[in-house]
Amino acid sequence: MADNNKVTKNLFTETLRPKKIEDVITFQRVKDGLANGLQNNILFYGIQGTGKTTLARILRQGYDYIEINCSLERGIDTIREKLVQFCSTSSLFDDSPKVKIVHLEEFDMMVDTAYLSLRGVLDQFAKNIRFVATVNFIERVPAPILSRFECICMNPQNKEEEDWLLNSYCARVKQILTALKITYTDDKVERFIRKFFPDFRSVIKTIQSMYTRNCTEIPDDIAVDGSDLSSLLKVIMENPNAWENYKQLQLEWSINPDNAIVELGKSFPEYLNRTAPQLITKLPAIMITIAEHQAMLSQAADQS
Repeated sequence: MADNNKVTKNLFTETLRPKKIEDVITFQRVKDGLANGLQNNILFYGIQGTGKTTLARILRQGYDYIEINCSLERGIDTIREKLVQFCSTSSLFDDSPKVKIVHLEEFDMMVDTAYLSLRGVLDQFAKNIRFVATVNFIERVPAPILSRFECICMNPQNKEEEDWLLNSYCARVKQILTALKITYTDDKVERFIRKFFPDFRSVIKTIQSMYTRNCTEIPDDIAVDGSDLSSLLKVIMENPNAWENYKQLQLEWSINPDNAIVELGKSFPEYLNRTAPQLITKLPAIMITIAEHQAMLSQAADQS
């Protein structure tokens, strides 16, 4: 049975994707690093939804390019049969080889043998091939590969960058909501964005959900500030079973439990100091435990 919801032909995440670097919401240090185009191999790293793929697609405009999703084509056969063939093929009518682009999405998902093979490819075709890669977890990429890239962090690096990014997101979202005739208040917009921050893709996906549901204003359940850690703190303090805690996060945090972990890392020490100061001396032990788990995560087949 048909309903009254709007059906959009294209995803907002694609139709609203910027086509020029100046339109991308990212830091000036990032734009300055790209001011001269692809002089080097570029690797964008950071949390999902911060513009890595958008910038990679912009940089490849005007070039002959190949895009490889390394989560799907992650083995050594991709390097031998697909990538090398593209890099070594040039037009019979070219007097000198033109620069071509290899776009590697989810580059941190390749297997070790593929990374080993790629080292030689990067050096062999350095004259006329530029590589643009995107990763969520830069620590998974071997150091010899990273040394062949200019690595650009897409995450905010300090409070000033966080504030700038949040304000820029708010301004862009207000423009979109106005165009869609969805009413808002400044407070609701900020709380809505903070729920996903700094993942802007999830913000856009949620706006599309509001639009298809014929919302005329931002619903209260969407504008829930993710910075309220009381439920998370309660789980941590009262339940020592880590796996049960993780499942609880999956139930209570609607988008991704990893977002809750990020939020804890940003706000938990201050929150703990305010609500349970007698436990603040436990923070060094917590930091050591986190570091041990981070080291294991880079090698784990099942990160859960």
